[in-house]
Amino acid sequence: MPPSSPMLTSQRVVQVCLFLVSAIAVLGGSLQMFLGQPDTTPRLDNVHRFMAGVYLSTGLLNFWAASTIRHQGVLVVIAGCARGHSPSCVAGCHSGLTLE
Repeated sequence: MPPSSPMLTSQRVVQVCLFLVSAIAVLGGSLQMFLGQPDTTPRLDNVHRFMAGVYLSTGLLNFWAASTIRHQGVLVVIAGCARGHSPSCVAGCHSGLTLE
């Protein structure tokens, strides 16, 4: 869809939902990555931070999908709502860097 044409109502609804999910995931993932799980073993803290990285990177993926929704098709919107391999990769890199 060319940038000059008006956005469809369905695209706007999906965009708003993706931005909302993105904000929740980025804020929640960042907070949990910062806080970790201090009252437990280091192994469980590592798992907690790994999942926080998955949550954070899913939020970034949703933000990208919402930002480019006008240029993308249905597949990218579905990919923005799903958890793919990219979030796991980012979380795995963070977990590898935080091992003690």
